[in-house]
Amino acid sequence: MLISIDIGSTWTKGALFTVREGKLVVENRETTATTTDDLSIGFREILGRLRLTAYGDTPVLCSSSAHGGLKITAIGIVPDLTLESARLAALSAGGKLTKAFSYRLNSSDIKEIEASLPDIVLLTGGTDGGNRSYILHNAELLAKSNLDCTILYAGNRDLQDEVKNILIRKKLLIAANVLPDLNNPSPQEARDVIRETFMSTIIQGKGLQSIVKLTGSAPVPTPAAVFDYVTLLDREKAFEGDFSFIDMGGATTDYYSAVSFVSGEKVIRKGIREPRIKRSVEGDLGMRVSALSALESDRMTLEAEVESRGLNPDDFLVYLNKVSTMTEYIPVDAEEKRFDALLAGFCTANATTRHGGTRREVYTTSGSAFIERGRNLKNIKTIIGTGGYLAALDDDPFRHYPVPAVTIEGEEILSPAEYRYYRDERYLIPLLANAARLYPKEAAASLKPNLAEIKD
Repeated sequence: MLISIDIGSTWTKGALFTVREGKLVVENRETTATTTDDLSIGFREILGRLRLTAYGDTPVLCSSSAHGGLKITAIGIVPDLTLESARLAALSAGGKLTKAFSYRLNSSDIKEIEASLPDIVLLTGGTDGGNRSYILHNAELLAKSNLDCTILYAGNRDLQDEVKNILIRKKLLIAANVLPDLNNPSPQEARDVIRETFMSTIIQGKGLQSIVKLTGSAPVPTPAAVFDYVTLLDREKAFEGDFSFIDMGGATTDYYSAVSFVSGEKVIRKGIREPRIKRSVEGDLGMRVSALSALESDRMTLEAEVESRGLNPDDFLVYLNKVSTMTEYIPVDAEEKRFDALLAGFCTANATTRHGGTRREVYTTSGSAFIERGRNLKNIKTIIGTGGYLAALDDDPFRHYPVPAVTIEGEEILSPAEYRYYRDERYLIPLLANAARLYPKEAAASLKPNLAEIKD
């Protein structure tokens, strides 16, 4: 038997699993509101309920996103190269990228970083043996700053000693270069350091020290656990072909994907090569806390959609104001349900657009070709909706709010073309992600049987 508990920003949920015929079977599942003043209260409530049906010395595994994720500021040189590699390291570690800067920092940038109160500044730049001046300049400005957070250097390895000397009075950590050469992004070591920093930071949260005493280990960041679970599902070939998770919560929308590199004679790639597994998180797209910021991200488009469906934009704005403060609010009538559905479709469509890439046709002396940037999602065959709203939604959100075909600049958006949509109806993904640390093969085999397919 195994108990898995996930502490979210709104809900704390848990499950008691047993291993049966190569799968993890849910014997009991419990949910309660997260007790933000002391996270251990909600945790203990769930643990107590689950232990009523457990027996023996049942191990307990825990993850948490209640801390909100480490706030990370990324600094690189070229936006499509070192800065993008820094983004990949930060997001795959479960962090929240709050600021990003390229090329040379200036005094205004430093003030902006200081005001954002990051948990980590990820300083990158240069391939190994490459650029020196930008990195040393940026390190000098960071050294003179009032920042009291951890600074993680993961740039040109030739400058490690110089960066150490410059930042000697700061909380400096060193990791391998996230982009040692242009063809081989290498975010793993930086990712591991960020995760370790998260683990040491998160246990300072209210009540988490007592959770550590109960379980014997610190909660892992939920996004990092889910990222590892996606990697496991891909390795175990749990789904046929490329697949993705869309985890939409009240504050953010996370998009995870396992995507093959698509090459072709007529495709010219721009930027770094995309990794097989990727996570992106949209802090302005959410169903409750971020409802108003979702509107402001593209107000004209969203209000036009409201009007096209025969709804009143003023009433929609009143509803968004209400749910952004009453974060546990459940719609009570048909109009409010339509507002929620529209907001959910907008968030999922925009999260998909931002996670994916674009391409445009150009003409060369050898004929036509496509310049492609970012991630090609067209071959995704399986999409899984999870998080509170999508787990409960018995519908495909893209059916009512499809991803646009092109950008406003006329570039094709590389979104999924033909796919099967499932919902994580028991909201098990974060709980199975935890369980995978002890029972990887069983956890990989257990997701698909617990999904509900949405059919036409």
